[in-house]
Amino acid sequence: MKRTWAMPFLFGLMLTGCAGATADAVEDEDIEEVGIAVAALAIDGSVPSQKSAWSGASAALKATLSRPASSNDYVHGFSMAEDSDDPCHFAVLYNDVDDPTQLEGNEVWDRCAGGAPADYLSDVMPNSFRTTGVAVCLNSARDKMKGFALIGRYPECILDPNGTTPDGDPCNGAGPREEADEAERPHCPGSRDGLDGDWEDEAECPPGYVVTGIEINHRAGGGNRRMMSGVRAICHLLEE
Repeated sequence: MKRTWAMPFLFGLMLTGCAGATADAVEDEDIEEVGIAVAALAIDGSVPSQKSAWSGASAALKATLSRPASSNDYVHGFSMAEDSDDPCHFAVLYNDVDDPTQLEGNEVWDRCAGGAPADYLSDVMPNSFRTTGVAVCLNSARDKMKGFALIGRYPECILDPNGTTPDGDPCNGAGPREEADEAERPHCPGSRDGLDGDWEDEAECPPGYVVTGIEINHRAGGGNRRMMSGVRAICHLLEE
């Protein structure tokens, strides 16, 4: 940015009844604008991935929906659907970890055996948070997933538990949490109030990590379908 202003000065010889004056434009040196630099976020591929504990069942067959660290993608949202009451369809939605407005497609698990999944439920994490954990709600028999949620934290607190939130409040560890939990079917026991006592144990990444994939536990359903009964998070280290 350049700024200019006029600096008057006197010249010439003053005579009786007259004097002359003029102004010359003086140009200042370039002035550098200084602002607050926000470091870019990235997924650290030099550190091995980690897995959270399980939420729900864990003793059946497994399937994995994930992206490599080099993609710089994190789990931003999800959708789930059923066929004949069996939770046989699940999609993980990805966004860029530095720019959550940049959509990066999805990874899909579909074991509905040719059937048409329906009754879709979905949710996404607000852009100011990054996903750090998962949780499920099972039916009363505890063999079918009837609710799913993502857990998120501010990236400022993920990177520095002694830092501050975007509002200037202290993180005090993991910091405030956000829940993307608008996927709870009536078959979940108890009231439909999000992550309450009728949900399975929450499963979060280690401190400093974000969710880059989901591992699914699935068991036999009806008509050759497979149905989800538990999940855990695949996690990579967040860096700036």
